Amino acid sequence: MTGWLRNSDGFQRLVVSHGVSNVGDGISSVAFPWMVATLIPDPLIVALAAMAGRLPWVLVGLPLGVWIDRQKSAKQVIVAMNILQSLVTGAIALVVWAVVRRDIAPEIGAWILIGAMFALGVAEIARDVSAQTTAPCSS
Repeated sequence: MTGWLRNSDGFQRLVVSHGVSNVGDGISSVAFPWMVATLIPDPLIVALAAMAGRLPWVLVGLPLGVWIDRQKSAKQVIVAMNILQSLVTGAIALVVWAVVRRDIAPEIGAWILIGAMFALGVAEIARDVSAQTTAPCSS
């Protein structure tokens, strides 16, 4: 790494925050299908849950990348997507709490989790693409 990259506090913070966020994405890609499996032990539903987090890469990856390239500030997109992921994760916790209290049926809770996982996948794409555009070019 060149000296200016090593001494750049902003770049180091970007790398650390991106790494922490990717670890969280990896944990959620295992935890959410596992949570759905505890609600409904149907293999098809669990497979849908696992696929829901990665399906946005196929369905909206390219159009979302074009949209992000047209934004004035990639940093604002990153912050907005991290806030969105936090809100969706909080909503997931509320859904699981409601299922445990038997306020909603496990089947409905599982489908809500699948939709939330899709939303988290879209936010992950937007954040990752935006982070790639903010990284300095060292040519």
